[in-house]
Amino acid sequence: MPQYIELKAADQTNLKAMYVPAEKPEAFLVWVPGFAEHKDRYTHFGGWIAEKKVSFVALDLRGHGQSGGKRGFVKRFDDYFQDVDALLQWTRDVSGDLPFFLGSHSMGGLVTSRYLERGQLNRPIHGAVMTSPFLGLGVPVPGWKKGLAKTISGLIPGAAVPAGLDPGLLSHDEDIVDAYKNDPLVFSKATARWFMEVVKEQADVVADAVKIKLPIFVGQGGADQIVDVQATRDFFQNIGSQDKKYEEYEGYYHEVLNEVKKERVYEDIANFIQARI
Repeated sequence: MPQYIELKAADQTNLKAMYVPAEKPEAFLVWVPGFAEHKDRYTHFGGWIAEKKVSFVALDLRGHGQSGGKRGFVKRFDDYFQDVDALLQWTRDVSGDLPFFLGSHSMGGLVTSRYLERGQLNRPIHGAVMTSPFLGLGVPVPGWKKGLAKTISGLIPGAAVPAGLDPGLLSHDEDIVDAYKNDPLVFSKATARWFMEVVKEQADVVADAVKIKLPIFVGQGGADQIVDVQATRDFFQNIGSQDKKYEEYEGYYHEVLNEVKKERVYEDIANFIQARI
């Protein structure tokens, strides 16, 4: 059964995380979810990988799930790094010397990519895992909309507008789509400041990938229409590590961990971790 933990970021933002300890853990996997979603959507995956002797913990970033902060808002993108710092500090105390892996999905992938590229780590890690990282938009935003968002971000940074995410593009599993639509912790709006901060980070994330030197696995849905699949490919090619693995799942939508054939992705992640401990 999952356990729930409470954390505080350096700026005192309250954070919530879900912990699934393995019985005799051989490794530890931390997970940073995507935009508008939350930790409890990884209960199934967390339980599965704990059976593989990998303890699992998933974090609600600020403004998400049960963590504090305005929904879909961040003053500065770097504020998310405080959330990751808090979780890594907690795992340092809990995991001891266990091999440690930093995992993420979608916007969580953008957060952890920039975190790694800027050398933010406050503890040694053995590798990273990303699924469908949000390194670019699947459908480009027109220039006039970006200009409008920039203006609003300066005047009313917390102004919220519909994010325009079609839940039907998350997975081919209709139960997953219905659960997402009816999940009270999932939200559907983004703020102008959040959008501008994300676009700013996406502009540099691919070029800066050369700074990432640790082992890394990137799994991308081949039929993903939410993120820019080519940006993921370019990012992977630029990663500076000699130990890197890319898997593109043909026909899979955005949430590869929630797809109809998700077990293939589960096994790929478990194999990547187990080969490096």
